[in-house]
Amino acid sequence: MKTVVLAFHNIGCEGIKALLHFGFDVQAVFTHTDDPNENLWFDSVAEYASSEGLQVFAPDNINHPLWVERIRKLKPDIIFSFYYRSLVGKEILAIPGHGCLNLHGSLLPKYRGRCPVNWVLLNGEKQTGVTMHYMTEKPDDGDIVGQQEVMIAEDDTALTLHKKLRMASKALFGQQFPKQASL
Repeated sequence: MKTVVLAFHNIGCEGIKALLHFGFDVQAVFTHTDDPNENLWFDSVAEYASSEGLQVFAPDNINHPLWVERIRKLKPDIIFSFYYRSLVGKEILAIPGHGCLNLHGSLLPKYRGRCPVNWVLLNGEKQTGVTMHYMTEKPDDGDIVGQQEVMIAEDDTALTLHKKLRMASKALFGQQFPKQASL
């Protein structure tokens, strides 16, 4: 199954690894320009994808007509988004026949939007997780296809919780990608 991937940092790298493992044909990876300050915490999607021989792009605006047309020409069956920071417009959402799936770092519908790890810690939550859902024009709002929970320890920090969510993401990919590959 042909796919285009929109991804950023460690969880983006894990998503790409899992897609390749499950036999997806990754046509291109779209990411953000690496920031040396963030790379202290996170792996580079651009470096990882390049090491796998994949096409990598880091556009300022993925919804620009140039990028929409480039994605359209790739003819993806499905688009995956893993922690990609930009909202994807309706022109891109309409391209793949099997839709667009996003991985979000909370148990939706709770903690939609940015920085869910920070918010669950600030609000004293005892559990969180990751959610895979279909993308719509509204952020973090489409039908949920799967979730993986993690417990939050009293001594968890944003970094330790992110590491737990990375492992939860890998587990969720293992559950969901075989289903998606068989569509």
